[in-house]
Amino acid sequence: MPILHLSELQEQPWKNGGGTTREITAERHGDSFLWRLSIADVASDGPFSRFVGRRRILTVVEGNGMKLIGPNTSLDAKLGVPVQFEGNLEIVSRLKDGPLRDLNLIFDPKLCTGQVTLVKGGERCQFFVGDGVTLAVYCIDGVIELNQTGRLGKGDTATTQTGEFYVSVTEGSLALLVEICRVHQLDPRRSAIAAR
Repeated sequence: MPILHLSELQEQPWKNGGGTTREITAERHGDSFLWRLSIADVASDGPFSRFVGRRRILTVVEGNGMKLIGPNTSLDAKLGVPVQFEGNLEIVSRLKDGPLRDLNLIFDPKLCTGQVTLVKGGERCQFFVGDGVTLAVYCIDGVIELNQTGRLGKGDTATTQTGEFYVSVTEGSLALLVEICRVHQLDPRRSAIAAR
């Protein structure tokens, strides 16, 4: 599993100047993307970018969280708790106590599914990743062991699209497991996260 360090990712400012985004990985079709996994630094209150026809799962990975407010919608984004909403919503963020960092999975729900799961220290997971599935492991804090040969530190991400592997979360650590699966290849027996 290749390991991507946060410092290696290219930083891009938001159009409204309220933060920055670093893309971790994505699957693209022409000028658009089927799905994208990225890290965002949110420096101030303000509107989120809209992604029409996409769904977003956002998880705060550093900081004190925020409120996400939209038409008939109010979501409480806390540290390590994934929240999901439609990408076409006009969402405005209200920071609770200072800047934060969040992990974003944005995907086309007509063509794939997305799932984000928090794993706490002391857990060991086994995964089988088949065709059409992409799995990513993000380290929120502490140390994550991969296949007994690799190691993730805070802010690191590992991704894979094939094979069998193990994830061990050391005591006091936190990780996020991200699974993207093509709809035409969906099969409950193929779910990597279900294999925990």
